[in-house]
Amino acid sequence: MQMDPTLNLAISLSQKPRGVYAVLLGSGISRAATIPTGYEITLDLIRKIARSQKEDAGSSPEDWFRNKYNEAPRYDTLLKTLGKTPTERQLIIRSYIEPNDDERADGLKVPTAAHKALAKLVKDGYLRMILTTNFDRLMEAALTEEGVEFEVISGDDGIKGAIPYVHGGPVIVKLHGDYRDTRIKNISDELHSYSRMLTRYLDRVLDEFGLIVCGWSADWDTALRSAITRCPNRRFATYWLSKGEQGDLANELIVKRQANVIEIESADDFVTDLAEKVQAIDESLRPHPMSVPTAIATVERYLPNSSDKIRIDHLVRDEAQRLSMLFGANDRFRTEGRHWDVPIAKKRLLEYEEAGARYWSMLASISYYTESAYREYLTEAVEWLLPQSFKRNINQIEKYPSILSMYVVGVTAVAKSNYNNVSAVIADPIITDPITGIQKPAISELNIHYGMERIYNSIYTADGSLSIYSGLEPLRTFSDYLQSTVHRHVSHVLRRSGDFVAAYEELEFLIALTYLDKVGPKLIPYGTYYWSNEVYHLVGGWDYCPLKRTMDKHIGMGDLSPIITAGMFGGSSKHFKELIGTYTAYLAGQKD
Repeated sequence: MQMDPTLNLAISLSQKPRGVYAVLLGSGISRAATIPTGYEITLDLIRKIARSQKEDAGSSPEDWFRNKYNEAPRYDTLLKTLGKTPTERQLIIRSYIEPNDDERADGLKVPTAAHKALAKLVKDGYLRMILTTNFDRLMEAALTEEGVEFEVISGDDGIKGAIPYVHGGPVIVKLHGDYRDTRIKNISDELHSYSRMLTRYLDRVLDEFGLIVCGWSADWDTALRSAITRCPNRRFATYWLSKGEQGDLANELIVKRQANVIEIESADDFVTDLAEKVQAIDESLRPHPMSVPTAIATVERYLPNSSDKIRIDHLVRDEAQRLSMLFGANDRFRTEGRHWDVPIAKKRLLEYEEAGARYWSMLASISYYTESAYREYLTEAVEWLLPQSFKRNINQIEKYPSILSMYVVGVTAVAKSNYNNVSAVIADPIITDPITGIQKPAISELNIHYGMERIYNSIYTADGSLSIYSGLEPLRTFSDYLQSTVHRHVSHVLRRSGDFVAAYEELEFLIALTYLDKVGPKLIPYGTYYWSNEVYHLVGGWDYCPLKRTMDKHIGMGDLSPIITAGMFGGSSKHFKELIGTYTAYLAGQKD
């Protein structure tokens, strides 16, 4: 499954300890609420002064003011010129920031969906530090609506009286001030530097927190750019939400901070989606209230009625999403940079099996009791849990959940001669390169002989035995180990061990043929039919293998074989027969 960047960030936020990311909000997030930027307000105030003097400020109001008064325009000076009393000045400010009745009715100048989603993340403990260049109070309003108690710092006085943030709750740091304070910063001269106290405070935040940048262009805020540039450490990642192309100054910071750039359509859509994904991950990490027997009974109760298909859809998809997020978000399933010694490899296999027991048991029932109604679901069962990568250095153990999905569905389907479902999990799944978009058969990444056998052999080398479970007879290959694991997940539908073993061996043979057909003749996976049957090694190979009688039966049926009518091997019995000949010759070569 290709992991989208929103999910990557959601996983980062959900990791413990929580609250280690600070959000930097720029004017872009308030612009969606139709609140002008500080600079836009400054220019509009200049235009009002010009009109009051029956002049036109032209296309560059700032230049007009400099030429007129021989000084740079300042927000507080402009307000004093236009408003003679504090009350008049407040009314001027509020006209830009606070909604009137009509604006409020139209949803203008009120917290946006992005503000509300951020407030929800703060309430749930995923965020607690918000830096903002905006001097409106939309973020404060959103937090208040969520019932969150928070602290606001909008100047040195606030820093002096603030509880140290390591001990306190959520904090909003208004880097440029608050609109009800005439000391807010608007123009480039005012944004060139911060006070010494704010500089030290900001340096510490940027050093100790990861950073999520939203709606900030970096074009005007010299002091803030300097603070980000001089930050010495990268304790946590930086995510830069980008709507369209970034300017040169922003790109310099992105490179300096080694930021992960995420292209977004809008802050509202992205942050809302982010909050939903974080919540889903959090729920996926909690123990599921439904036991394996209950899950099996629930699915089997719904299967006879087509009207209950949507219920099964929710059960299967929700469980697949839970596992996908669990394997991606939980640190115990992390594979990058991890050394796979024997204890870790053993533990990881068992953790995967325990986490997915409910899922694979449900798949077994669906595969066994249905013919083709859920073919799409079964294909997705393999694709959902498969890391989307062509790189061989991806740890093969990551693919174990998809391998289990393929085998659980496949063996139950073979046992019922339901080759539509067999094809659904070994021939239909695809994998997509997240960079190039090129697709290839997923089975090319699920070759247990190439990857998992090596991991299993390392356990054998260290232990002197291939048994992972104490008390069991030694299992000679990973295929043997997988057989015992799959049997536990399907035993509620395949109760006779003889039926299971025969189905398992036929499935592995069909997997090998499919791999040969779709990938090629190199590194074709073996199966227990090869390793466990001494006839291969001591008597006469394929001619004496019990599987030969099964395959001959299908060949004799020609294009009417259910394997062929299911669409496998190009729907050609001739091609099927040729593949068997090529593969058995390959096995004979391995024997020699």
